[in-house]
Amino acid sequence: MKSVGADDRHVRHLMLCEGAVLGAAGGIFSIAVSMLIAVAGGWILKMYVEGRVRQSVPGDLFQFSTPTAVGVVAISILLCTAASVIPAIRAARMDPVVAMRRR
Repeated sequence: MKSVGADDRHVRHLMLCEGAVLGAAGGIFSIAVSMLIAVAGGWILKMYVEGRVRQSVPGDLFQFSTPTAVGVVAISILLCTAASVIPAIRAARMDPVVAMRRR
């Protein structure tokens, strides 16, 4: 990007935004997988408990709250963005010719 005229700050911002997007995707994916596991595990555990006590167990065994899910995604975005700060600064300072020579 620098070889076609991008400034250092453009490269930094691009890498930080990429870190934020990856963090959001990872957070959303982790919430979805944990919900899937909780539904399957809750169903199996509920069947086991009902078989042992011979009574119906009302409701779900695992519950998710929206504020917690949003918090998990926000923390994931924050951590991934923070983890991409130093690589973004290094990439922005790198000479384009040197960057193209590296493999």
